[in-house]
Amino acid sequence: MKTKFYLFILSIFALVSCEGSRTARMIDTVGEAVDDYNNGDSTMLIILIIGAIILGGLWLYSKMDE
Repeated sequence: MKTKFYLFILSIFALVSCEGSRTARMIDTVGEAVDDYNNGDSTMLIILIIGAIILGGLWLYSKMDE
């Protein structure tokens, strides 16, 4: 029970975005891609989606080896 609480607190700190943190930059990048898509340019959004699929596939592949 205590370990789950500490993991919960750690995940909250990891997901909270500070100014200039990696999470804030990722959120800004996705926001800019969505804005570009709304303005008629879908290139960045497609690149982000393909990149997410590739990273997800690599993550699943690494989990299969364990």
